[in-house]
Amino acid sequence: MNSVIYNPTEKNQACIDICNQCMQACEECMTSCLHEPDVQDRIHCIKMLRDFADICAFTIYGS
Repeated sequence: MNSVIYNPTEKNQACIDICNQCMQACEECMTSCLHEPDVQDRIHCIKMLRDFADICAFTIYGS
């Protein structure tokens, strides 16, 4: 029988790893944006990065 989830442990870990990488990239980009002279022009981007990082964190750690 073919299962939708072949090896849940490996698939879960792969998802966690990708979410960690995404969260780290968002945090690094956000930090970089906050140090730019035109930070006010980057507010929308910074807010989106915060949202993406939060989604990744929630996916990894739950509530």
